[in-house]
Amino acid sequence: MAPATKTQNGLQVCKYAKCLTMPPVPISYHKSLTWANTIAGGTNQNNMPGKNYCARHLYQEISTPIKFISSEFPKEDTASQRLASFYADYLAGAGPMAGGEPLKNAPAENCRNIAFSLLTGANDQGFYRNKLTQYVKTEFDRLQQKYPESFIHRIELIPGRQHAIDYRPTTPWLKQYTRNPYPKYVNWENFEMDGLYRKGFYNLYVKERSTDNNDSRTYYEMTIQNNEITLNVNEVNYKTVETDPYWGIQLKFEKSYKPAKKGKVVIYLCNELVDLSQKITVTVNGKKAFNGIVKPDLKHLVNSCATFFDPARLYPAAIEVDIEKLANL
Repeated sequence: MAPATKTQNGLQVCKYAKCLTMPPVPISYHKSLTWANTIAGGTNQNNMPGKNYCARHLYQEISTPIKFISSEFPKEDTASQRLASFYADYLAGAGPMAGGEPLKNAPAENCRNIAFSLLTGANDQGFYRNKLTQYVKTEFDRLQQKYPESFIHRIELIPGRQHAIDYRPTTPWLKQYTRNPYPKYVNWENFEMDGLYRKGFYNLYVKERSTDNNDSRTYYEMTIQNNEITLNVNEVNYKTVETDPYWGIQLKFEKSYKPAKKGKVVIYLCNELVDLSQKITVTVNGKKAFNGIVKPDLKHLVNSCATFFDPARLYPAAIEVDIEKLANL
């Protein structure tokens, strides 16, 4: 697709937006576009805004689930990969193109419940895109093997291609998937972006972080089977095992985990996740945190609305867990 045509398509998308800067979370304004990002750029030979101008967009019909987030232009490929990991709980799928990002910047674990596509030229060596794409594929393959029926992905190196690839296959592949706002299996590495951490992810809300260091991360893994909820909360440590010899870019990592010793987590609940009329058991880091019937309360509807700004996530019930108290039992 010619640059001018791609730009025109991006402008067509963005002209319906009420807001042309990305909000903290996607919010429904009206039918068609809900999330757009424009970046000022130069002009091309057709006197149209340059390829930085309309980089990514997210569609949402008010009456239907969010369909996808897609990167229109190669320069925003890494942004879409990071956003996919950071905001996975709002998405059905993500499709960065001609990219490849170090996994520390976009933990694959967060994409358990979305469809993920990444197509990169096999000869695209700029910024190690081909190498990093292969690392991303290896990690998604590993996670899918560990968690069958999760981590739907299509990650490919296109033979013979450099940075210029065919962008057309991504959207048709993504559009076959719809969002699941109520997964019963959640993996979440809460990483910072531009100095900010997420306050919540799917039905989890972090009332108090488990670490004080702004460079630190916490990993949450939640499983719901019938009315039994298991939540493991761990601190994450990264060790760099491969670095670019010229620029010092960190390319590959090993991760280790240790149980969190403090922090407060709210587990929001609804009938799509559990049977609220029956007893619920919550186990956190191997210790019983709750056993009983949870009473719905209007405050949980209000608080979850204020947390997620998501009409699909208005939770009538919640259980708060104090990890430090549990650790000292």
